[in-house]
Amino acid sequence: MPRPPADPTVAHPVRWTRYVGAWLAIGSSPGALVLGAQLADVGGPLPLVWLVPAVVLMAALLLLHGRLGLRPPIGHGQTFAELSRSYLSAPARTAIGLLIAAGMVGWVGFSVGIGGESLGRVVGVPAQVCVLALAGVVLLLALSDVRYWNRVAVSTTVLTLLVAPLLLLGVDRVRAPVVPAAGSGAYAVLLLAAFVGYVAVFMLRSPDFTAGLDSRPALLVCVAALVLPALGLVLVGAALHLSGDTAGDASLAAVAAMRLGGVRVGDLLVAVAVVAPAIAAAYSGGLALKTFTGARPRVATALVTTAGLLLGLLGFHRELVDWLSLLAGIAPPIAVPFWFEAARRRRGRAARRIPTGVWLPPAAAGGALMAAGVTAAPLLALAGALVVASLWALTGPRGPAAGSRGPRRSGRGAGREP
Repeated sequence: MPRPPADPTVAHPVRWTRYVGAWLAIGSSPGALVLGAQLADVGGPLPLVWLVPAVVLMAALLLLHGRLGLRPPIGHGQTFAELSRSYLSAPARTAIGLLIAAGMVGWVGFSVGIGGESLGRVVGVPAQVCVLALAGVVLLLALSDVRYWNRVAVSTTVLTLLVAPLLLLGVDRVRAPVVPAAGSGAYAVLLLAAFVGYVAVFMLRSPDFTAGLDSRPALLVCVAALVLPALGLVLVGAALHLSGDTAGDASLAAVAAMRLGGVRVGDLLVAVAVVAPAIAAAYSGGLALKTFTGARPRVATALVTTAGLLLGLLGFHRELVDWLSLLAGIAPPIAVPFWFEAARRRRGRAARRIPTGVWLPPAAAGGALMAAGVTAAPLLALAGALVVASLWALTGPRGPAAGSRGPRRSGRGAGREP
């Protein structure tokens, strides 16, 4: 047994294998296939000269926020809910915790709803029965130790990555999903924004899946476990759409409808691929719910999963898509000020809380842009947040914190409210 850390809020040292399933789950989500199809539908083959920066940007966002969960002196060794105690006021923590919890309820509902429908078509059982069964599996695994559901997540991810390329076998002539040409400037912005939006919500809660890691290489492995499968599935989705196998439809329904030799490969892919993201969402939603309700972790996780199950059973999961997409514009402005404040603290500056005026206006603007259908909304929200957070970082006290030693100031005594 490892010796408990001096600060009880700092997680015990863990290996990257403990969390890698959650990162693989997001990277192998059916959403990556849909993203590739949608990008190809708008601008044709993906321009390689902009695809590479988009992937690098996605990885950079995950590294910047994920490192907050690493053990001191690199990070804080805490989940996002725990480290936010020294970064945000109590009302702000409640608002953001509620937002994340609601978002995770939505993702659980969407995952079990769409997965249950696909599973029902594969096995010939009513969809609601499959939704209930799928939610039961998600709940049991989410309530278990991370080590156990992590293994399941790795298994379903491997199966997803094996099945997805099989869809290309049913295409008469596969078109290349990338081209070396740069393409138009508008398409480049869309490409960058799409990759930011894809990881925006997971990025915000990524410290939940890095808390206790003690090295940067471990974080790099986790980020690669998300980025590389996501890139591969985006390319598969683009190739399928360009090759005409989605019949011009770039939706998840088109992916689910794909067949290979009469076998419902698309439905099977969706049913398997949604399990791990649903477990990760239930786990993170429980942590977020705990921050503003004080509920025990298992109780909070059960509440999030049950609420998601109800949405899936009632058939509301398809109506959730527009709401869930708003989070892609809201999440980056919430995360960015954490990076600047963490950098200040690593340099020995006095800890301070992030004012509501630093994160709320950019987050609201990002959500409004998403609601208005602005395709570049995630990228614009990120850029705006960087400007606002940079200006805030230049203000305030610059002296060292008395008796402080780096990121450990994020413990219970740092920045405590009077």
